[in-house]
Amino acid sequence: MTIRTPSRPWWKGYASSRATRAGPSASSREKRAAVSALCALSPIATRLQARGYRTGLFGKYLNGYPGTPGREYIPAGWTEWASLGAPPSGAILVRVTSIRGGGLVVFALGADGSIYHLWQEKPLDGWQPWWPLGGLAKDFAVSKTPSGGLAVFAIGPDDTVRYRYQSKPFGDWGPWKRLEGRFRHLAVQTSYLDEGLEVFAIDLDDVIYHSWRDSSEGPWTAWRRLEHEPAVDLSVPTGSSASRT
Repeated sequence: MTIRTPSRPWWKGYASSRATRAGPSASSREKRAAVSALCALSPIATRLQARGYRTGLFGKYLNGYPGTPGREYIPAGWTEWASLGAPPSGAILVRVTSIRGGGLVVFALGADGSIYHLWQEKPLDGWQPWWPLGGLAKDFAVSKTPSGGLAVFAIGPDDTVRYRYQSKPFGDWGPWKRLEGRFRHLAVQTSYLDEGLEVFAIDLDDVIYHSWRDSSEGPWTAWRRLEHEPAVDLSVPTGSSASRT
């Protein structure tokens, strides 16, 4: 059972009040010790566990966790608890997707501007170490590919879009390639026919554009503003020049 809590649960306020009472001159060690003591007070989890519930936490626990006990410390009351750690420089942005076979893949943008990922080979399996994908980015998006691999699209420091992908599940990553244009943010997903990829992006003037390709190795269309478009005629064979308007 997963318990979802408010964005600022009571124990975060409690932690803040303890840090405040410690005084502005309290050392970081004293504040970490206060957080560590608080980690042992998991009333929601302990009460649920006492009633026979199976508990698990997915997401952020406390600022400063794990404090002095160390990364392997599990607060009282939790049946399942796993820390994925972070890339060497720490993480500032995270994306999650699944891969064929049911395992999960976590991508993170490191504080050094590089993209990293770790994954499970199968559902509920252990996690592989963080592995760098290279490149420099300030925003990125991930998607499955029609062939079952994964694709990463990133906006670099120069606002251009670059991407790389796997041709099959757990396959090697291809080289970074570039799409024309300059953008602030982007999103990507497989096309509605599951035969290609479609990218949506916000440019520097806050206008939304999209580009797509109808197969894993096909050419990308020119960017088009996301405005009113006629419905697609699904009776036209995929790949035909008339299959999109």
